[in-house]
Amino acid sequence: LHVRSRRQRQMCIRDSLEGLMLELNQLHIVDPNEINAILRLSDYGRLGGYIFRVIGSTRWSTILAKGKYIIAALRKERCGNS
Repeated sequence: LHVRSRRQRQMCIRDSLEGLMLELNQLHIVDPNEINAILRLSDYGRLGGYIFRVIGSTRWSTILAKGKYIIAALRKERCGNS
């Protein structure tokens, strides 16, 4: 890869990870085990990934265990794509 392309890719990865961490913080997901599971299952917040569709389309006021909900959705998506 060209140096500029590699740098742009690294910035996108960093931005998507930071964006995901911000979203999890806003949802009050603070359990380190849940955060680590979400990061792994979501490919560390890959831009355009399923994780952002889940976060954007869920009515969070009706969900009590938000971290567990996201983990279950990501696992279901992963199994469906295998």
